[in-house]
Amino acid sequence: MGWTKEQCYQNPNVIFPAMLESFRHARKSIDFETFIFERDELGEKILQSLIEAAQRGVKVRLLIDGVGSPQFSTEFLETLRGQGVRTRIYRPWGGFLKRVLRALRRLRFREIGREVVNMNRRDHRKICIVDGRGAWVGSANVSARHANWRETSVYVEGPDVSLIAKSYEWVWNRSKPRRHFSFRVFPEDSERVNSGYGWSAKRKDNRFRRELIERASSRVRLVNPYFIPPLNFLLPLLRACRDGIRVEIMLPKTSDYRIIEWISRTYFEILLRDGAVLYEYGPGMLHSKILIVDEAAIVGSSNYNFRSFYHDLELDILVDHPETIQLLSHQWDEDLKRSVAVDLEKVTRKVWFEGPRLWLFAMIRRIM
Repeated sequence: MGWTKEQCYQNPNVIFPAMLESFRHARKSIDFETFIFERDELGEKILQSLIEAAQRGVKVRLLIDGVGSPQFSTEFLETLRGQGVRTRIYRPWGGFLKRVLRALRRLRFREIGREVVNMNRRDHRKICIVDGRGAWVGSANVSARHANWRETSVYVEGPDVSLIAKSYEWVWNRSKPRRHFSFRVFPEDSERVNSGYGWSAKRKDNRFRRELIERASSRVRLVNPYFIPPLNFLLPLLRACRDGIRVEIMLPKTSDYRIIEWISRTYFEILLRDGAVLYEYGPGMLHSKILIVDEAAIVGSSNYNFRSFYHDLELDILVDHPETIQLLSHQWDEDLKRSVAVDLEKVTRKVWFEGPRLWLFAMIRRIM
């Protein structure tokens, strides 16, 4: 069906003012979901806008992750609810240790394993649905500290916004505190909305990315901050290189998580030897998550690592309006001016001298 509207934004200083403007025009509902929500200058501005919308009679819901947003105390949540902003936390830390110790005393090891698996799975999505007809999807968290980061978010309208809304509803229901909870009916995805929940859905979403690369006719461009690709994604990239497709990957020169930066470099040599071109973006933190294949692109919250592919809740969408692809391509060219190509000889020498440390980090990549 496609999106009837696609509008792309490239940094937080543009993304959030545009989002706040849409809040001011909301008439029915605002459903906001994010991994990191800090109560700083930006966070307070967004909260105030949500409160004002709620006081106008708009149905406002705020969904945050328990690990990514630790500043929301029980008292503050009650204050927000009293002002009309319904708020839930996805899998909070509170009570986790207590439940594990209780299960340990009773020697219920399966229960301990379930608790650990559940806490390892985080809500990493960054979406906002306004009035059920328009949705924001992208990489930007609510944090003034990230104001100078390179981010990418897309505002879309169209029939498939209803699928994004259903996925929000599913996570909202999963975040309701209850002792025994089973919600086995997952919301459907489409060719344009990918939000894997169970293992089968995750495999489907990962296959969608692979098939997009396998259909490439000329060029693949990947922008990602935390590049630790599982084998089933690395192999299609290597095959594309061998088939004569130009594969280009842009990563931050300096990551906010140094361990991920080190692990990513264990993949450089094999990619470069097969013909991929790697760039390191220099000015600051590159946090965009974009895969551009010929005249289509996937934009969203997913990193190309084990956490996003197998553990965390993510949401990505396919966009293909010529204006959107042109804007993403233009931003690629601008970022390229601030990037440096990775040299195979230097990478080989670095791995030779630092190999034991790098490969030790690579062994733990499945949890990153």
